[in-house]
Amino acid sequence: MSDSLILPEHAGNLSDMESPWHPHPDPGLEALLQSDDAVALAAALPHPRIANDPYARLRALDQLHRLAPHSSETQHHWLQAMLLGNRPQPVWNWFDDALQTGTLSDQHLLLAAQVAQVSGARDKARDLYLRRIRDHPMDVDAWQKYAEFDAPHLSPHALADRLRDLLARVPDAYSAEKLQFALSACLLQTDPQQAFALASAAQQLKRKRLPHWRADQVQQRLRNDLQLAQSCPRPRALAKPGMVFIVGMPRSGTTLLSSLLGAHSAMGNVGEQNLVPSLAMRTVGESATPLSAAFVDFANRWYRAATADLCPDGTMSVDKLPSNIEHCGFILACFPTARIIHIRRETHDCAVSIHLRDFDFGCTYATSADDIARYHAFVSDHARHVARLHPGRMATVDFEDLVSSPEPTLETLLGQLGLDWEPRILDFWKKTQSTATFSESQVRRPLNADGLGLARRVGDAAADFLRRHDQAHANTSSAP
Repeated sequence: MSDSLILPEHAGNLSDMESPWHPHPDPGLEALLQSDDAVALAAALPHPRIANDPYARLRALDQLHRLAPHSSETQHHWLQAMLLGNRPQPVWNWFDDALQTGTLSDQHLLLAAQVAQVSGARDKARDLYLRRIRDHPMDVDAWQKYAEFDAPHLSPHALADRLRDLLARVPDAYSAEKLQFALSACLLQTDPQQAFALASAAQQLKRKRLPHWRADQVQQRLRNDLQLAQSCPRPRALAKPGMVFIVGMPRSGTTLLSSLLGAHSAMGNVGEQNLVPSLAMRTVGESATPLSAAFVDFANRWYRAATADLCPDGTMSVDKLPSNIEHCGFILACFPTARIIHIRRETHDCAVSIHLRDFDFGCTYATSADDIARYHAFVSDHARHVARLHPGRMATVDFEDLVSSPEPTLETLLGQLGLDWEPRILDFWKKTQSTATFSESQVRRPLNADGLGLARRVGDAAADFLRRHDQAHANTSSAP
């Protein structure tokens, strides 16, 4: 395909359209993204300037969906792009309209339930999950998502019995995997040892089904990223940050911390965004060439445009993608006023919590104690190296301190960001927010210490898992 895009003869005027989007910093792309020519937009989607730009692709698909709302292909790609871009509310509005008019298709029931859940419409989510299960009693994905959603909020006995019955009758490994994860979620509060044993069995099946985690690829990314951190100059004086990136292991408290900070009047929680990995992988690739001034300028304007609809004007954005821990050097080099917060959780609790969950994307290391330990060692050591190089731009907070002593912990953290303490932060759970992580139910209730001591609660069921984890961690080189 040609490097140049053929722009339509007539482009819509953004000022004349009801659009939440901020202009793309590439004027040529912006003209295309405002186009009312659906044919031209559809033809442009595969072009690298859009396909490799998640913000441009999101904008193009949203405009296409406005122009051709009944196209099933457009619907599919629009739903996917909006959800991956952490914008579930417009998707839920669309699903809810279809629900009210009786036009919600059977194929969208499960996705609609999940979107209702992350948007906070919990009663409708429950109804949709149960409707899907009633109409498709052998849909193991629906059973799993429903169990993960509702098990903490009801008596699990009847649900557990039903799941055991289904598990005894399923004919294939995939169904057994999903039902074991579902039963594990159902039993986690009442029988954590059995819950862990079930999750571990499910992870073994998943490990056979999916490609294994590639430690060498992670190590190469970390080497490149450390070179960027080493080449990044230290500012003489720290400017007030315009953006904050929360990084860490999955299940370490990133969602909780971003929800707390997002409740501050000067901060806006943009959730999990895949923007930094997209920029880093496209720019750094196999080498760690220092970033040009022109690229840094464009990347800053692009990132702000891509998050402007999620973060009110004048506020500090909070981006909480855990895997950005692999890109700490890139973040500091690319965003000169950015700060990074590395949140840590007790190693055993974190490892057990990861192994209990069935991650939909990435985290292939979650299937193995050895891989969890190695990944944890790699990225934790990497974060420490970068923090030593740029101590003023990286802060560290422990999950245990956050939940046990929230006010002094947050007051210190806010002070490092140039902000004052606000008591309203502790009411974060009352704030309407979309949360598309396993911590969704936790950030809809007051701060609590339920996550402490998880490894102790699963007890002997995790003894071999933790022994292998500790051995692998000890044997992992500290060099990134």
